[in-house]
Amino acid sequence: MAKNKMRTFYFSFFLFLGMLPMGIFNAFGQSPSKKESVKAAEAYQKGEYIQAEKGYLKALELDPTNPKTAYNLGNTYYKQGKLDKAKAYYDQSLKLSKEPLQKAKANYNQGNSYFAEKNYQKAIEKYKQALRENPSDKDSRYNLTLAQKKLEEKKKEQDKQQNNSDQQKEKDPQNSANNQDQNKDQNNPQPKDQEPNKDPNNQKDPNEKGNDNQKNQKDPNQQENPSNSPQNQPKGQSPYSQAMLEAAARQEQNSMKRKFQQAQELSGNKNPKDW
Repeated sequence: MAKNKMRTFYFSFFLFLGMLPMGIFNAFGQSPSKKESVKAAEAYQKGEYIQAEKGYLKALELDPTNPKTAYNLGNTYYKQGKLDKAKAYYDQSLKLSKEPLQKAKANYNQGNSYFAEKNYQKAIEKYKQALRENPSDKDSRYNLTLAQKKLEEKKKEQDKQQNNSDQQKEKDPQNSANNQDQNKDQNNPQPKDQEPNKDPNNQKDPNEKGNDNQKNQKDPNQQENPSNSPQNQPKGQSPYSQAMLEAAARQEQNSMKRKFQQAQELSGNKNPKDW
């Protein structure tokens, strides 16, 4: 009976010793990396992203293999608009993480970064990868559809610009030919009539020249009316030009409405996912 009690005592004692290091760690503090991460998370929640950035950088320096720290640092850069750095740390988190759901979040956040840069093709690739890791992610599916729509609109706009460029090139040879004809006319002017002093038979009577001068003289009392000059005539705007301006204004207004609607469509799904 006494032996059984002693065995029970020793068993309990050694079990306690085995659990003691973990208990001490949990009771008396955290690792330095964890402390920095906690401070950084608090700053992030307050919107103090620069402070959060500093904290996560310290934490990652102390523990470079922590995928969560790299991920949170990526979110901090995303909030600051530093998209290149955000994508780099999402990549680092993807390499360190082994959990499919966490990888899905990192790919989703990378997709949002590419979307913000209007790189819709890369955004589509990242959203698809996120769905491979987590097929039930509604945000990735929604943003994938939106990115595909944006890419299609971008291609249509590029095709339209290319067509306009081709049409302009077709017109340019005609304009070039007309310019060449004009240059030829200027370089090869038609011969003028002989001047009076070159042909003695065609010399004018001095009296006739005097009469011509009298004809060309203006009445000093008669002032030139500047309104009669073509350059000073007010130019009226043709109905066609007015219609073109109104059409351009309507097009600009519709474009602004579309941009506002598209921004509303993306709102709610553009923020990065937390770890």
